[in-house]
Amino acid sequence: MKNIVFTSLIIISGCKSLNIVEEPPDDNFVRQEDSKFYISNSDENIDMLYNSCEEKSKRMTKTENVISKGTGGVVLLSGITFIASGFASAVAAVPAALGMMAVGGTTISAANISNEYRGNIKIQNCLEEFGYKVILINE
Repeated sequence: MKNIVFTSLIIISGCKSLNIVEEPPDDNFVRQEDSKFYISNSDENIDMLYNSCEEKSKRMTKTENVISKGTGGVVLLSGITFIASGFASAVAAVPAALGMMAVGGTTISAANISNEYRGNIKIQNCLEEFGYKVILINE
């Protein structure tokens, strides 16, 4: 249950805090090459900082993704093992085992889906720490 709450909070917080718009509000925002980000007050350091933030984001997101998938996998396999081992012969135990399998599968799916959004929010926050104004364009 804690995994569902944790994963849900990550997804909700990632969706809520991204500055996603359809187009930049004014001409002060310049699109970062090969990305969905528009950055205001960019300077000669932006490419280096963007690449650094992107690498940092990939490392952190990869670790979080492995943890989320691992947790989901353990819960999913626990439900499968519970049914396969014969403990599910009690009628009352079947819903619990099926629930565990559903929670495990959902946790794995949520990790896959939220991966891109978690990466984007980390890049955005990293660039904002250096004083840039960042907007993510929804394409």
